[in-house]
Amino acid sequence: MPTKSSSRSSAAARLSRTRRGSKRREKARLRLLAHKSKMARRRRDQIHKITAAIAKNHRIAVIEKLRVRAMTASARGTAEEPGRNVAQKAGLNREILDRGWGEFRRQLGYKLAWRGGQLLEVPARNTSRTCAACGHVAAESRISRDLFRCAACRHEDDADVNAAIEICRRGLIVLGLHATPVGTVGDARGALCTGTAAKR
Repeated sequence: MPTKSSSRSSAAARLSRTRRGSKRREKARLRLLAHKSKMARRRRDQIHKITAAIAKNHRIAVIEKLRVRAMTASARGTAEEPGRNVAQKAGLNREILDRGWGEFRRQLGYKLAWRGGQLLEVPARNTSRTCAACGHVAAESRISRDLFRCAACRHEDDADVNAAIEICRRGLIVLGLHATPVGTVGDARGALCTGTAAKR
């Protein structure tokens, strides 16, 4: 089964192969727009379901405070100072916007508030580079997209799980509660502390 990105890419490729002003191009353009609209509806529905489930089952949720608008700014630059890796940055921007991070945060915030819960946003800096076991911060600890191996204590875990525990720890500090002590990763990993920590 083709993925969302591959379907969009093929629709965009068909559009690019058509001649400007032709009827084929207009049909291809409408097909691409219809596909994008369908994917947007699916994304909104998925976000509604996920945020509703979190708000129903948790009183507190902790997420990273991400500046999505700044993260998706164009890298094109100016005529005097053109940007670098513009195509790669444009692709990354599309992926970020496709995930609907801003909409996820908005929906989770108001749904938690409806139920008397609370959404906490903590600084995102170094959450992916901080060891959940010893607190050591190092870029080289992030071995790959999925693997975290601490350069200091050699603690190893799924990279997103490790980061989620660190996000949760920061949330507990904001609440004035005791942070998860170093060396109790197993307990924190099972419950992700008192709420839901989201590494988006």
